This record gives sequence, structure tokens and C-alpha cells, in this order.
Amino acid sequence: MGIKYRLLRGMRDISGVEAEKISAAVASSKKIFAAFNYSEIMLPTLEEAALFARAAGETSDVVDKQMYVFKDKGDRVVALRPEGTAGAARYFAQTRAATAEAAVKLFYAGSMFRYERPQEGRYREFYQIGCEYFGNADPSCDAEVIHLADTLLETAGVAEREIIINTLGCPDCRRAYADAVKKFAEGSSGELCDDCRRRIDKNPLRVLDCKVDAAKLSNFPRSTDILCPECLEHYSQVKAMLDGAGVKYTENTRLVRGLDYYTRTVFEIRSPRLGAQDAVAAGGRYDGLIADIGGRPTPAAGFAVGVERMVMASAAASPKATRGIFIAVTSREITAAASKLAAELRRAGLRTEGPVGFRSLKSQLGAADKMSFGTVVMFVEEEFSKNCVILKDMNSGEQKTVNIQNIFDELKDIVT
Repeated sequence: MGIKYRLLRGMRDISGVEAEKISAAVASSKKIFAAFNYSEIMLPTLEEAALFARAAGETSDVVDKQMYVFKDKGDRVVALRPEGTAGAARYFAQTRAATAEAAVKLFYAGSMFRYERPQEGRYREFYQIGCEYFGNADPSCDAEVIHLADTLLETAGVAEREIIINTLGCPDCRRAYADAVKKFAEGSSGELCDDCRRRIDKNPLRVLDCKVDAAKLSNFPRSTDILCPECLEHYSQVKAMLDGAGVKYTENTRLVRGLDYYTRTVFEIRSPRLGAQDAVAAGGRYDGLIADIGGRPTPAAGFAVGVERMVMASAAASPKATRGIFIAVTSREITAAASKLAAELRRAGLRTEGPVGFRSLKSQLGAADKMSFGTVVMFVEEEFSKNCVILKDMNSGEQKTVNIQNIFDELKDIVT
């Protein structure tokens, strides 16, 4: 009888070393957020679908094509969250956080859902970490979130990365820029792809995000040619602060984002290790979003990182075996002693496997290798009769005999 139920297209089962890498990346990122004084918020997976339509824009690809939308048993139209900013903004607008005099800095981690064509680095369920900085209109806020994103990726081992920045200006400047892009696109529509021709009227700035006609975009208007003096000054200060922090970046005056709530500063961080889907982080400022969803007018900025992409882009070598101890035994008579050691190691907080029953030593070592254990403690009858065990390093293949009374001293590097 064949397998009755299979994994849905675009979804993934993540296990083993890959799951450990993702968990480690999230844990490391949380420490970076804490260092920048951000507090964690755990957001719901389900929200009213209208929240995302209002926040991201009804003509955005996320809302128009990619959201998982359905009616619940109360006949409410709800959606699996496609991104985290809208939910965090809803929380801020809805709670007492919106009345706080001080700025509010939040970070989140969790699954997002978008019905896209599955490909390497792009799945229909994906893990994101992100942050939102509410209540600060100063350019220092923009610079901080970019610096934070860069620090986070550097800590994760993404050595090959490029920060690309731009400004879309205030709402008035953004509208003026959209009009300029629309006018230019209408005169060049015969050279554009079908998607871009549809976007000219619905959302002209999205034409600049086209991957098909990317080479043709160099002649389109630049955002910096449209900006008012205040927006130019804001952008100039953001760049000066990034320079002061030693953050390297490239300007692309035609960079836009796929979500319509962005104003003024926008940015992406790309890695050549990811191929065509090279964006690993993105964000910017969104001063109008809180008011758009019914809250008090509040300036804000933030970003999100695709965790799977961050792990893929990491230059850190993947070790053959990770930390942890596998306990092997060569006879049933010494299994009790092996079980006692296993219990002590687990109480010390070590990842420990075994004893798993009597099998050949070769098969037990093979199992330890498949499960990526770094060290094997072998209970072998001859050595055990001398109150000793054999330690085997699964990376180097080296092994040595040690007295069982000294086992924790020998394993101190692993324990710590």
C-alpha cells in the first residue's frame, strides 16, 4: 500500500542538521536584537485579511496573488500572515504601546505563508525574523535598523553581502515619483513585459521591481530627482550615520519594495551565494502605516530576514559532526553502566544518545555518524574491566582510552 498523504507542494519538512542550523540562527539573532534593546513579541499566525490588504496594498503581489485567505467558522475573512510588520503594527495601534511616550522596539520570529511558485530559497511556508521600531522619526532610526540588519547577518556568517539603499520620500514625494514612473512607463510600454504593462495603472512603482526587464530600468526616473528638500536632507543624514557606523552600502535610486506601506528609506541586503533569489533581508521606513490601520500617526521603521536564506547564504563551514555524545556498548552486561553515564550527561545538559541496545560496534558508529554526533563513548568489555572507556572523535577519527571516573574532565570542552 502506497503512502496515503504527502507533503504539500511548496512546503518542507525541516529536520536534522538543517533544523539545528535554523534554530541556532534564530537564537543568535535574538541575542543581537537584545543588544540593540528590542523586546520579543509573539504574534498570531491568523489575522483579518483586511489588515494585510490595508497595510501592504491591495495591488501588491502579496495581497493580490500570494495570500492564503479563507473564511473561518464565524464567517470572518482571515489570512495566514504573509509578513510580520502588519501584525506588529496592529498590536501597536491596538494596545497601550501606542500611548507610550518613549519609542517602542519589538522583534519577532515565526512562520510566514505566501502562495508563490516554489523554487530554491523560496517556499510557501518560510521562517522570518524581523523587527519594528515605533515612535522615532529621526534619521537615526533608519540608520539603526540597517546597521542592526547588517550586524545580524554578519554574526550569522553571511560574509558575502551587499546593502542597497534608496529613498521613496514622504507620501507627497512618493506620489510624485509614482506619477513620473507611470508617465515614463506609458511611453515605453511596448518594451515592457506583460506584468509591467498591467502594473502601469495599478501600481507603477512595482514596474521598477521587474526581474524580466531589469536591464531596461536604467533609463527610468530616479527617486532622488523628485524629492522635496526635507526628504533629501533626511536621506542625507541616514547615509552620514551609516558612514559614521562603518556600514558599507550601495545606492540604487530605483530600488522599491513590494509592500506599499514604505516611505522614505528603503533597503535590501543581497548575497551572491543565493543566485537569482538573492535578497536575504529587506525593510525601511513606514511612517503612515499606523494611522492607515486606525492608530495614532506614528513614525516607524523595520526589516525582516528570511532565516532559510540567511542559513543558505552563510559562509560558515558545515561540520561533519556537531556537538553531542553517542554512547555505544559491546555487550548487554555493561549496558547498565552506560545508561548511568547517559543519565549523568543529560543532567549536565548534553545532547546524548544511547545506549540503544546491543548491536555491532560498527553499526553503532555508523548510527552516530548519521545522527551527526561529535563524540562517541565506547563501553568495550576489555577496557571496562579496567574501569575505562574509549572516546572517539567523529570528526578526526582519533580515539583514546580514559578512566571512567575522569570522563567529565575529558568531555569538558563538549560540556561547556
